[in-house]
Amino acid sequence: MTTLANNWNEAVPVHTEKRTSPTLTQQQRNRRLRSLDWSETSAAPQRVSRKQRKALRPRVADLKLHAPWPSVVEPWDCAAPEPVALVRIKGERFTVPVPSHWRFEA
Repeated sequence: MTTLANNWNEAVPVHTEKRTSPTLTQQQRNRRLRSLDWSETSAAPQRVSRKQRKALRPRVADLKLHAPWPSVVEPWDCAAPEPVALVRIKGERFTVPVPSHWRFEA
């Protein structure tokens, strides 16, 4: 475990261990992302299994690196359609946080 300084110059622990569940190299991840894109030859998108979608999700630690304020990242932000954009919006100044119970609304 290493530490990084956050915006308040405090030491924040960062886990550097690798995940034990599906480990993908960056090259494999890029290949899978390219295979999920629409191709000009096919009219419909390819179906992606639940395991593949879960393996391609960013981790909380990865999202905290993209966030201007790492404290705004929550565990369920990884499952958002655009997790990096969500974290950047949540980290902007003068934004009103959405109440946490709203994520349960349908």
